[in-house]
Amino acid sequence: WDKTPEDGESHYVSLHIWDKTNFHWLRMDNVVDEATGMYMWSHKPGQTPVRNVDNNGDIITDPAKADVSPWSIHCGYMLAAPQKVTIN
Repeated sequence: WDKTPEDGESHYVSLHIWDKTNFHWLRMDNVVDEATGMYMWSHKPGQTPVRNVDNNGDIITDPAKADVSPWSIHCGYMLAAPQKVTIN
């Protein structure tokens, strides 16, 4: 992940599943990890503060490889555009 959405309003998200329990989202931030040159991802597990590291303390640059257990099933990536959604 070396590129953010070009419209400046959307962001990439990554969906992870805790089998038969619930789901969890990670969001790609507009911050580059200097060591890898890759964009960092963040998430907010439960009542904890937002963080950009996984359960091993590693900076998240690829959610598919991050340890965000118990959400251990990576389902894929999506482009979220909240400003384009209308809820009636």
